[in-house]
Amino acid sequence: MVLSPSDVPNKGPLFVKVTAVLTVIAFILVAYRIVWKVYMKSKIATDDAIISFSMAIQIVNTVMGDLACHYAFGRHRADVARTGGNRVLALKFFWLFQILYKLVLCLNKLSFLAFYLRLFPTRKFRLVCWITIALVLSGTFGFVIATIFQCIPVHASWHKDIPKKCVKNAEFRWSWAGYNTAMDIWVCLMPLPVLARLQLDRIRKIGVMIVFCMGLFVCITSIVRMSAMAESTKTNDPTWGSFDALMWSAIEASTGIICACLPFLKHPIQRLIPTWFVSLSNGSKKTRPSYRMSRLGSQSGIRTGGHRDEDYYGEADAESMGSQGPIAKGQIVMKTDIVMRNILTSARSILGSSDKMADESTVGSPIVADAFLEALAEAGVDYLFTVLGSDHPSIIEAYIRRQNDPTRQYPKMILFQHEFVAMSAADGYARISHKPACVIAHVDVGTAALGQGLHNASSGRAPVVVFAGVAPSTLLGEAPGSRSEHVQWYQDIRDQAALVAPYSRFSAEIKSPHNVGSLVHRAVLMATTGSPGPVYLTATREILATPIPSVEPRPKSVPSCHLGSLSPEAVEMIGNALLEAKAPLVITGYLGRSHRAVQQLITLADTVQGLRVFDSELREVCFPATHPACLTRSTGAAPAIQSADVILVLDADVPWIPRRVHPSPSAEIYHIDLDPRKERMNMFDIGASATFHADTTSALTQLNAYITSSPRLPALQEAWTSRAQDLLTAHKEGKARIDSRATAPLSTPNEPCTVDYLCSRIRASVPQDTIYITDSVTNQVPMTEQLQLTRPGSHLTKGGSGLGWSGGAAIGASLATARYDISDRPNLHLNETTKTPFICNIIGDGSFVFSVPTAVYWAAHRYQTPFLTVILNNGGWNATRQCLADVHPSGVAAGLSNRDLGISLVEDGPDYGEVAKAAANGNLWTKRVRSVGELDVVLREGIRVVVEERKSVVLDIVIR
Repeated sequence: MVLSPSDVPNKGPLFVKVTAVLTVIAFILVAYRIVWKVYMKSKIATDDAIISFSMAIQIVNTVMGDLACHYAFGRHRADVARTGGNRVLALKFFWLFQILYKLVLCLNKLSFLAFYLRLFPTRKFRLVCWITIALVLSGTFGFVIATIFQCIPVHASWHKDIPKKCVKNAEFRWSWAGYNTAMDIWVCLMPLPVLARLQLDRIRKIGVMIVFCMGLFVCITSIVRMSAMAESTKTNDPTWGSFDALMWSAIEASTGIICACLPFLKHPIQRLIPTWFVSLSNGSKKTRPSYRMSRLGSQSGIRTGGHRDEDYYGEADAESMGSQGPIAKGQIVMKTDIVMRNILTSARSILGSSDKMADESTVGSPIVADAFLEALAEAGVDYLFTVLGSDHPSIIEAYIRRQNDPTRQYPKMILFQHEFVAMSAADGYARISHKPACVIAHVDVGTAALGQGLHNASSGRAPVVVFAGVAPSTLLGEAPGSRSEHVQWYQDIRDQAALVAPYSRFSAEIKSPHNVGSLVHRAVLMATTGSPGPVYLTATREILATPIPSVEPRPKSVPSCHLGSLSPEAVEMIGNALLEAKAPLVITGYLGRSHRAVQQLITLADTVQGLRVFDSELREVCFPATHPACLTRSTGAAPAIQSADVILVLDADVPWIPRRVHPSPSAEIYHIDLDPRKERMNMFDIGASATFHADTTSALTQLNAYITSSPRLPALQEAWTSRAQDLLTAHKEGKARIDSRATAPLSTPNEPCTVDYLCSRIRASVPQDTIYITDSVTNQVPMTEQLQLTRPGSHLTKGGSGLGWSGGAAIGASLATARYDISDRPNLHLNETTKTPFICNIIGDGSFVFSVPTAVYWAAHRYQTPFLTVILNNGGWNATRQCLADVHPSGVAAGLSNRDLGISLVEDGPDYGEVAKAAANGNLWTKRVRSVGELDVVLREGIRVVVEERKSVVLDIVIR
């Protein structure tokens, strides 16, 4: 008689229920994790792929366990046959379950370790991670093989009545359990020493450690499983006695997947209980003052089209890492700008204590400042590069409210101590990322302090929105924000926008609460399209504090417009000119803004053999230095300009200086530019035969298509063979001359470095992914020739002539590359890697002083954007000497020494490195190098400090 399984003791249904629930939960969490990343347009990281694979195996594994219970497990051995079960099939499925179970646990550990590798790039920790990965893989491989062949022949594992040879079951199971539990505990505890070094208050540090110790739940289930296993190794009734071990094995596998996904659930939890996060944040401040944090390199606040993104990682992850450990800036948290308590205190002091000023009707309700920040967020602004003043209380209030709202976290505010540094940082960020940045300055005085930063941003076409308050317009407290300090009468100047008029693409004052979004979006449109550059917005305190009904995201995308391409007639004209030219030449200046334009230019040079390319401005990498077509000033650029019969000028402001060199009168000159009329220049005339307002990427693509499809091309390329060979020979000879200048004076190792030798050693020493931010003035040409730049986006210098730009720009570049992958600029992708590019700032000693180093290195330390600064210390102002010799070569002053002219700093120059170190509160490494013999050792140590210790480094290199 066959009994129903329900007629006998049967724990099998319990297994099905428990494992089904846990597997479904694990699947939902993994699916949410992957779907969220796809929705956020983020790359699927290695740990995401591993945990997804683990989930797929766990689903199959759960089915194996269910089938084992269906046929026998959970019933006494004697009841299996009586209830229609099949012990052989059950043991076969149990054998498969054991194999898959071990694979799932291995993948769960690997997912955690891959996440660590993505988060912590320090050399020692990564080495430990890789060793652990090797142990996990080798150990799992060994135990899986042992499980498969635990009995010989293999099918003896489920056919118990045939002759066989098996390993001792108890010893084998206990060995696996011990190994697995030890590895679980080790993987969970690995990051704790790194986290212990964080500069966080006690509550936050404990919270971060709890997040990273969630894997201990897996350890607990593993330990419980071990206790259940004790019975299974002694029982003579395996289908009943091994049931608990089977169920806890399945629980352990699903729990591991769940724990691996829990840190990615910040936003669903925040939406359900947002006040918990706020109270936790506020509660943590009771221990000691702390900074509101934000993960560098995390999800952008904006996606294309004007919609906000949200942080991918949890708050504990985002706020988990301070400044002490050598942790990657791309994953480290940054102090967003100011202690909340200090901000509120400052706001109260700015507003004053007058009852008339404290308009209680606005407390908690939306105001114009909320709409202003919301509009910036919609427009893609990630950061507010800010110098706070008495005109900003409403912006401070709106910003803090946004930080307490989980759905409105962007843009983030970064505080600076000088407007020029803030402007330069915004400039560097915008030019590296091609995203608009916002600078917030203080009324007319802060606007004036932007100074040469505005000049650089305008000439460099950096899309920056500058906002400054204007003096309050009411006197008697008629509205919140009315005048309360005597200086506000001095700040009430006639035409504040006139201060920026020569540099701004657009200026306007926010006068109404009803059109804030439209006005901000128009400002961003003017800043980012056409010939990009700064725009200027202002508002009174009263307007910013005006209540509005609500602040809702605008349904439409931010307006935009795009440059067109060449007409067919223009393509034919320029294409034929290049095909027929005997000595074609391309001159460019800022074409490197688009990496695709660079690639198209390379294609053109490869197709039209013998064509030469000259970067006349050295602002960005417009053409690889290693290409045979590349010309520099010392390898024949001037003769090429003079001898060229066809010149194609692409995105260049000053293709040549006529006083020094100019093309032949018979040369055909074609000019394609995003700003062909040079509307901000009073004088511009290159004698072009035809000028075109077009996108250079599109234009080059059209020209390449036309030339490659020309039936004349094959015959011409045969004729160009000798021309191409001459070009290759000239390039090799030019490269040899450049290399010869970099030779070290080995016979006199105590001599100071030359610029050529120094820059060649920098190139040889820094990481391959280095981005150079430079401001070396008279040494710019030899410097770039020695750096041998090949990768688009790997070099940036100031757009104009405002010295000191590179200090702040290095901070902006560091922020941009931590957040975005810029390898296909202007197309951006969120940076999901553990590594961000190395930033090297090469700057002249005079430029270093102009950079306001006290403000630069204070900000670099606060916001964890370490970079290497190399000062080219020539002991004075050589640019002044060169200009004097140029204008009055035989004058009285030309015969005087630099010391007599007062432009020498050899004897009384500042200790530049110590200035920077003091600004960073000692958290900076500095060294002065006076001789060739010291250089390599100091360079290596400086690079190590930046990479491993996450500190900025200033090397003061004396040059001759």
